[in-house]
Amino acid sequence: MSRAAAPAVPSRAAPASAVALDRFLAVVPLLAGVLAIGLLYAWLAWEHKTPWLFTDELEMTQISRAIAETGHPARRGVPYQFTSLVPFFTAPAWLVHDTRTAYDLAKYIGVAAMVLTAFPTYWLARTIVPPRYALFAALGAVGVPALAYSSQLLEEPFAYPAAALAFFLFAKALATRRPLWIAGGVLAAIGVPQVRDQLRALTVAFVLAALLYAWSSERVRAWRSHWTPWDVAGAVILVALAIIVVSGALGSYTLEWLITTRYYKGRLIEYGLWAGGALTIGLGILPVVVGLASLFRPRGEARTPELRAFRSVFVAGLLSVALYAGIKAAYLSTIFSTLTEERNLIYVTPLFLVGTAWWLHGRRLRTLPLLASIGFVAYLLVTTPYQMQLHLYFEAYGFAILQMLNRQVALDVSGATWLLCCMLGIAGAVTLAPRVLRGRRARAALPGVAWGAALLAVAWGIAGGVSAGTSSNSFSNDFVRDLPANVTWLDDATGGQPSLFLGQGIRDPNGIHQLEFWNRSLKQVWSLDGTAPQPGPILTPDLAEPTGELYPDPAYPYVVVGGGVDVVGEVVAAPPPIKLRLIRVAPPLRLRSAETGVESDGWITCNGVDCIAKAAYSRFSTPGNRGGFVEVTVSRKGWTGPNAPGNVTVRVGPLVVGPDQQPALGEVVHTRTWVAASGVEKVFTIPVPKPPFRVEIESQTFSPSQFGASDTRSLGIQPGFAYTTVAAPDREERVPGF
Repeated sequence: MSRAAAPAVPSRAAPASAVALDRFLAVVPLLAGVLAIGLLYAWLAWEHKTPWLFTDELEMTQISRAIAETGHPARRGVPYQFTSLVPFFTAPAWLVHDTRTAYDLAKYIGVAAMVLTAFPTYWLARTIVPPRYALFAALGAVGVPALAYSSQLLEEPFAYPAAALAFFLFAKALATRRPLWIAGGVLAAIGVPQVRDQLRALTVAFVLAALLYAWSSERVRAWRSHWTPWDVAGAVILVALAIIVVSGALGSYTLEWLITTRYYKGRLIEYGLWAGGALTIGLGILPVVVGLASLFRPRGEARTPELRAFRSVFVAGLLSVALYAGIKAAYLSTIFSTLTEERNLIYVTPLFLVGTAWWLHGRRLRTLPLLASIGFVAYLLVTTPYQMQLHLYFEAYGFAILQMLNRQVALDVSGATWLLCCMLGIAGAVTLAPRVLRGRRARAALPGVAWGAALLAVAWGIAGGVSAGTSSNSFSNDFVRDLPANVTWLDDATGGQPSLFLGQGIRDPNGIHQLEFWNRSLKQVWSLDGTAPQPGPILTPDLAEPTGELYPDPAYPYVVVGGGVDVVGEVVAAPPPIKLRLIRVAPPLRLRSAETGVESDGWITCNGVDCIAKAAYSRFSTPGNRGGFVEVTVSRKGWTGPNAPGNVTVRVGPLVVGPDQQPALGEVVHTRTWVAASGVEKVFTIPVPKPPFRVEIESQTFSPSQFGASDTRSLGIQPGFAYTTVAAPDREERVPGF
């Protein structure tokens, strides 16, 4: 007798609240990790007291403040073209009136944006690995030296998560081929260059990834299986022709591509590899070894759409971004300096971490690609210049941990090379172990060893990020020591009313940049001799009248003047230690006196060898508008090295407006000559007519570098000028021993 089957008991669906709770608990480790790393870099940002990377941070601030105030990009009040979405992201911070608070908010926005990279990295990793492995990739992507950029007002804190999001959307678009994901991928390819122009490389990467994905499809593989050797040769020729055509088209579109690919191919490869070396060092080596090897499918692995999509995106992203980094570095070497441009390669970091997570999950790598990856990384480590002579190398924060070890334990280049090679040896041993270990107990220990090596690499990256962040803060503190105790002194003194900066001989513009950053009332930056610093419009005003009136006159109530410039008005503030004065203008804008050609350290200089250095003193008014005397100091007391005599000529006469609308010397009424010598100073007292009058000095030069000093300038003399009504004999002074 058969037993009747028991009736099926219907399963009861879990309550929606329980499902939501489970999902929340699943992401708690990710949220906790992101919060912890975010707090670490928020602390570093809090310790970052003032910007130091000029002019990048100042220009970003100018544009962002203009957007906050007017809704449109501008620099120093002049409309500016759209360059990036980043100033729009930070503009809300500048709606805060207090500049210190606004600066802190802008930094924290950057920190929050950069640590958010963990989420698209996690989503990308989840397409190929379980949650805990994806968690490793996500936290590893924000535990790298590049996170130190988050304290600075730059595009990187926003471009880094944008690139990670783009890679995720590209992979989902290829793997699912659903319209919504494809639209997301297309939007990412179009949108990420609006965050940072360099990310145009990701637009190319999306197209290339789609081609690679199609190339690895079953249909194309079946088609390729029937190819003859002649078919393969033809395909290679077609690809080569396509590369040539694309290269030619890019050459007509971008000068950097044209110059680099035509004349400097060797630099493109060499400097691109340097950037790769810096990235490898910053990531702790293992993720790069494993990431490169993970691009090759192990035998027996299932050909899933997700893995094919990830590898296609990885290859395309790495090729596109690395090519851009190499081209940028090679081009900069022709117009600026030879640099290691890891800064332009950091965007592929999440791909390497996801590749490492895939290895942790399966620990399967093909032997030959793994050996090739180890050999390639070894080449990077021994050929990349580590820049250990520097406190911090801004273009490559991957070096920061080596620079820190150099300062703390006197690690030299040779020691650093051995350390990195040992790390590479450990990475090679861990990845090759499954092929050589046979014992069950030994193989059982492999997962723990692999995880330990991977976590040590992440710890190395975090240490590098902290090293870079603290070094950046050290630079910031150095700037703070040279600023007034109240950095917003100008805004406080003017009550926010607009002011103009007017200077001359500006050799080091950092003080002006700091003044402009901290004081929003400073609207324009001008100079009398064309040395006003950018970013933004600068102007050398014309002399409208011999009485000192300047054109144009912005009609600002206040002027900040630098050394050698005096404006008619009342001195309102002159905070130490800076040598600037705030003057309430007695309109119209008029000069009382002005020096030109004198640098901030008092020397007059010129460009070239055996050139003639020139300076001038223009006086537009005197008490009672009377004549008198001018004391002209001609000094080389500032040089006590070997004697390098130089002829000096001083000419005095009435001031006229020259054809260039600048002050000029009219008829010469007095001339003095002298031979300048080391450690000696001469003071001439010369009669002058009623103002306006002008003094011009010409001096033969020498270079301290010819006597072993570090100063490579061609120096004339250190002049001084003073109006007086008292006649006095010329006098000479010497430094003791000369």
